[in-house]
Amino acid sequence: GYTNRRDGSHVVREIHEPEAVVVRRIFQMAADGKGLQKIAKALTAEGVPGPRGHGWSLTGVREMLHREGYRGTLVYGKTRWIDKGGTKKKVDVPETEWITTAAEHLRIVPETLWKAANDRMARTYAVYLRQNNGQLHGKPESGLESNYLLSGFLKCGVCGGSLVVIRRSGKQRRT
Repeated sequence: GYTNRRDGSHVVREIHEPEAVVVRRIFQMAADGKGLQKIAKALTAEGVPGPRGHGWSLTGVREMLHREGYRGTLVYGKTRWIDKGGTKKKVDVPETEWITTAAEHLRIVPETLWKAANDRMARTYAVYLRQNNGQLHGKPESGLESNYLLSGFLKCGVCGGSLVVIRRSGKQRRT
Protein backbone atom coordinates (compact mmCIF):
# COMPACT_ATOMS: atom_id res chain seq x y z
CA GLY A 1 0.00 0.00 0.00
CA TYR A 2 3.01 2.28 0.28
CA THR A 3 6.05 3.29 -1.68
CA ASN A 4 9.24 4.95 -0.48
CA ARG A 5 10.60 8.03 -2.24
CA ARG A 6 14.05 9.45 -1.56
CA ASP A 7 13.84 13.14 -0.68
CA GLY A 8 17.36 14.44 -0.34
CA SER A 9 18.96 12.81 2.67
CA HIS A 10 15.88 10.94 3.90
CA VAL A 11 13.12 8.65 2.60
CA VAL A 12 9.45 9.66 2.51
CA ARG A 13 6.70 7.05 2.67
CA GLU A 14 3.74 7.70 0.37
CA ILE A 15 0.48 5.89 -0.39
CA HIS A 16 0.66 3.83 -3.61
CA GLU A 17 -2.96 4.08 -4.76
CA PRO A 18 -3.18 0.91 -6.93
CA GLU A 19 -2.03 -1.16 -3.93
CA ALA A 20 -4.17 0.87 -1.51
CA VAL A 21 -7.26 -0.18 -3.48
CA VAL A 22 -6.36 -3.84 -2.82
CA VAL A 23 -5.77 -3.12 0.89
CA ARG A 24 -9.21 -1.48 1.24
CA ARG A 25 -10.77 -4.41 -0.62
CA ILE A 26 -9.19 -6.91 1.79
CA PHE A 27 -10.59 -4.99 4.76
CA GLN A 28 -14.04 -4.85 3.12
CA MET A 29 -14.01 -8.60 2.44
CA ALA A 30 -13.08 -9.27 6.07
CA ALA A 31 -15.81 -6.94 7.33
CA ASP A 32 -18.31 -8.73 5.04
CA GLY A 33 -17.56 -12.07 6.72
CA LYS A 34 -14.98 -13.64 4.44
CA GLY A 35 -12.31 -15.65 6.21
CA LEU A 36 -8.58 -15.20 5.73
CA GLN A 37 -8.25 -18.22 3.47
CA LYS A 38 -11.22 -17.21 1.28
CA ILE A 39 -9.76 -13.73 0.86
CA ALA A 40 -6.33 -15.12 -0.07
CA LYS A 41 -7.77 -17.62 -2.54
CA ALA A 42 -10.04 -15.03 -4.17
CA LEU A 43 -7.19 -12.56 -4.70
CA THR A 44 -4.89 -15.27 -6.05
CA ALA A 45 -7.59 -16.61 -8.40
CA GLU A 46 -8.17 -13.11 -9.77
CA GLY A 47 -4.46 -12.66 -10.41
CA VAL A 48 -4.08 -9.76 -8.00
CA PRO A 49 -0.33 -9.48 -7.31
CA GLY A 50 0.56 -10.29 -3.71
CA PRO A 51 2.98 -8.39 -1.49
CA ARG A 52 5.91 -10.38 -2.89
CA GLY A 53 4.68 -10.29 -6.50
CA HIS A 54 2.96 -13.69 -6.68
CA GLY A 55 -0.07 -15.30 -4.95
CA TRP A 56 -1.60 -14.50 -1.58
CA SER A 57 -1.28 -16.44 1.67
CA LEU A 58 -3.54 -16.64 4.68
CA THR A 59 -0.78 -15.31 6.94
CA GLY A 60 -0.11 -12.37 4.63
CA VAL A 61 -3.78 -11.37 4.70
CA ARG A 62 -3.86 -11.72 8.51
CA GLU A 63 -0.80 -9.51 8.90
CA MET A 64 -2.34 -6.84 6.68
CA LEU A 65 -5.59 -6.82 8.66
CA HIS A 66 -3.64 -6.19 11.88
CA ARG A 67 -1.21 -3.56 10.53
CA GLU A 68 -1.84 -0.28 12.36
CA GLY A 69 -0.21 1.78 9.62
CA TYR A 70 -3.20 1.30 7.33
CA ARG A 71 -5.35 3.27 9.79
CA GLY A 72 -2.83 6.13 9.97
CA THR A 73 -1.02 5.06 13.15
CA LEU A 74 2.70 4.37 13.22
CA VAL A 75 4.12 2.22 16.01
CA TYR A 76 7.83 2.26 16.78
CA GLY A 77 9.89 0.20 19.18
CA LYS A 78 8.05 -3.16 19.13
CA THR A 79 11.40 -4.96 19.12
CA ARG A 80 14.98 -4.17 19.98
CA TRP A 81 18.35 -5.84 19.59
CA ILE A 82 20.21 -7.05 22.67
CA ASP A 83 23.70 -8.45 23.02
CA LYS A 84 23.51 -12.03 24.23
CA GLY A 85 26.89 -13.66 24.67
CA GLY A 86 28.57 -11.77 21.86
CA THR A 87 25.72 -12.19 19.36
CA LYS A 88 22.84 -9.87 18.74
CA LYS A 89 19.32 -11.16 19.32
CA LYS A 90 16.00 -9.46 18.51
CA VAL A 91 13.55 -9.41 21.43
CA ASP A 92 9.98 -8.17 21.84
CA VAL A 93 9.44 -4.99 23.83
CA PRO A 94 6.46 -4.66 26.23
CA GLU A 95 3.55 -2.74 24.70
CA THR A 96 3.85 -0.06 27.40
CA GLU A 97 7.22 0.95 25.91
CA TRP A 98 6.04 1.27 22.29
CA ILE A 99 5.97 4.72 20.71
CA THR A 100 2.72 5.42 18.83
CA THR A 101 2.38 8.36 16.45
CA ALA A 102 -0.59 9.55 14.41
CA ALA A 103 0.14 9.76 10.66
CA GLU A 104 -3.18 10.71 9.10
CA HIS A 105 -1.51 11.39 5.73
CA LEU A 106 -0.70 7.64 5.53
CA ARG A 107 -4.24 6.42 6.28
CA ILE A 108 -5.46 3.95 3.65
CA VAL A 109 -8.40 2.38 5.48
CA PRO A 110 -11.18 4.57 6.95
CA GLU A 111 -11.63 4.08 10.71
CA THR A 112 -15.17 2.70 10.26
CA LEU A 113 -13.92 -0.01 7.89
CA TRP A 114 -10.92 -0.79 10.14
CA LYS A 115 -13.23 -1.19 13.13
CA ALA A 116 -15.78 -3.30 11.21
CA ALA A 117 -13.13 -5.72 9.94
CA ASN A 118 -11.33 -6.05 13.29
CA ASP A 119 -14.57 -6.37 15.28
CA ARG A 120 -15.71 -9.17 12.97
CA MET A 121 -12.39 -10.96 13.35
CA ALA A 122 -12.53 -10.59 17.15
CA ARG A 123 -16.06 -12.08 17.23
CA THR A 124 -14.90 -14.99 15.08
CA TYR A 125 -11.82 -15.59 17.22
CA ALA A 126 -13.95 -15.63 20.38
CA VAL A 127 -16.22 -18.44 19.15
CA TYR A 128 -13.48 -20.89 18.20
CA LEU A 129 -13.60 -23.99 20.36
CA ARG A 130 -10.56 -24.45 22.57
CA GLN A 131 -9.23 -27.31 24.61
CA ASN A 132 -8.32 -26.82 28.28
CA ASN A 133 -4.73 -25.97 27.33
CA GLY A 134 -5.94 -23.20 24.98
CA GLN A 135 -5.20 -25.14 21.79
CA LEU A 136 -7.66 -24.49 18.98
CA HIS A 137 -10.11 -27.33 18.41
CA GLY A 138 -13.02 -26.85 16.06
CA LYS A 139 -14.76 -24.45 13.74
CA PRO A 140 -16.40 -21.19 14.75
CA GLU A 141 -20.15 -21.20 15.25
CA SER A 142 -20.77 -17.97 13.37
CA GLY A 143 -19.18 -14.86 11.96
CA LEU A 144 -17.83 -16.39 8.77
CA GLU A 145 -19.41 -17.47 5.56
CA SER A 146 -19.56 -21.26 5.37
CA ASN A 147 -20.00 -23.72 2.53
CA TYR A 148 -22.08 -25.92 4.82
CA LEU A 149 -25.66 -25.06 5.70
CA LEU A 150 -25.69 -26.49 9.23
CA SER A 151 -22.32 -25.20 10.46
CA GLY A 152 -22.63 -23.97 14.04
CA PHE A 153 -26.07 -25.46 14.70
CA LEU A 154 -25.20 -28.83 16.23
CA LYS A 155 -25.00 -28.82 20.05
CA CYS A 156 -24.36 -31.60 22.57
CA GLY A 157 -27.57 -32.59 24.34
CA VAL A 158 -25.71 -33.11 27.63
CA CYS A 159 -23.32 -30.18 28.01
CA GLY A 160 -24.55 -27.78 25.28
CA GLY A 161 -21.11 -27.62 23.64
CA SER A 162 -20.72 -27.26 19.89
CA LEU A 163 -20.25 -30.42 17.86
CA VAL A 164 -17.63 -30.53 15.14
CA VAL A 165 -16.82 -32.91 12.33
CA ILE A 166 -13.17 -33.69 11.72
CA ARG A 167 -12.59 -34.97 8.22
CA ARG A 168 -9.49 -37.02 7.69
CA SER A 169 -7.80 -36.98 4.33
CA GLY A 170 -5.17 -39.29 2.98
CA LYS A 171 -4.86 -43.04 3.31
CA GLN A 172 -4.77 -43.39 7.06
CA ARG A 173 -5.99 -46.69 8.45
CA ARG A 174 -7.68 -47.23 11.73
CA THR A 175 -6.68 -50.33 13.69
